[in-house]
Amino acid sequence: MISTIMLWVRDPIGVTNADNISTDASALLDFLSNIPIYDKTRLGSWNGSAVTTDNASAVCNWFGVTCTNNRVVELRLPGARLNGPVAASTLGRLTELRVLSLRSNNLSGSLPPDLANCRSLATLNLSSNSLSGNFLPDLPSSAWPSLATLDLSFNQFAGPIPPSISNLPSLAVLRLQSNNFSGPIPVIPRPPLDDLDLSDNDLEGSIPSSYADLPAESFIGNPKLCGPPLPLRCPKKTLSAGSIAGIVLAIVAFLFSSALCVIVVYVRRTRFVRAKETRDGSTC
Repeated sequence: MISTIMLWVRDPIGVTNADNISTDASALLDFLSNIPIYDKTRLGSWNGSAVTTDNASAVCNWFGVTCTNNRVVELRLPGARLNGPVAASTLGRLTELRVLSLRSNNLSGSLPPDLANCRSLATLNLSSNSLSGNFLPDLPSSAWPSLATLDLSFNQFAGPIPPSISNLPSLAVLRLQSNNFSGPIPVIPRPPLDDLDLSDNDLEGSIPSSYADLPAESFIGNPKLCGPPLPLRCPKKTLSAGSIAGIVLAIVAFLFSSALCVIVVYVRRTRFVRAKETRDGSTC
């Protein structure tokens, strides 16, 4: 079934709408083939044998799939009992995808980096799964220029929030609550960001001042965070032992060099005075 669809993709006659939609169908089938458990009742419509070169748009009638101009632009499978990983080189091949919603399933493992290839994404909702690992740590700064909503809440993601999230120019909604994210909070431009939830993670440090007007509930459950809007004030910055030692050494060096200069000047002046007295005595 999948091999038949892949044969169309390798057709040397050029790229047509049928080739594009068949490529999308192949990507969807490859994604599902890596999911060992899923709702076979609802996803029973995902039948590759029903897709032919003369009827490639049949893909657009599959459950959860929406097409525009013979390309898959939305994939919505909430609560479809998906149990397994998101395999690489599957969903990342849906290059016209705008909405990906796989919330409320049991997806596991880390996300494949090639999701960054879905450059048209406007909504990515993977909330309420069992996804883990770092969230796309190498996400290119140019990826997802249209992404407005990113919801990864209620998963097991860990590690720092990737700094590249700060480079998403359209991001308005960011929900990362109830994960294991750690490290500092990146500064994301506001606007467009107006809906932020980072609660119940392991984030640390001071909350960026640009977030001070947000509700405290957006940051609770991070014991190492401080600053407005949380009531916990950040401690005043103190010098480390190494910094203090460096300052002391610098002061000692300055005082030593100053004393040395004074001694040199004194010795030279003393020699000058003695030489002058000697000359004056010989004159007499």
